[in-house]
Amino acid sequence: ECVYYIETRPAISECPWYTDIVNYIMDHTYPEAVTPQQRRQLRIIVAKYVIIEQVLYRKAFDGMLL
Repeated sequence: ECVYYIETRPAISECPWYTDIVNYIMDHTYPEAVTPQQRRQLRIIVAKYVIIEQVLYRKAFDGMLL
């Protein structure tokens, strides 16, 4: 008798890493099922980014856009 072990892995998201940042900047929406701590962390991260003409830029310490 053979016993097989199949490991299930979580599905890899098809969305790019910056999806949550763009969604929050554009229409102030959070991802589903996030904790208040995660919401606060997203707001802190979003403060470092800006969208100009549909392009996401990261702000540098001196105000330049990266």
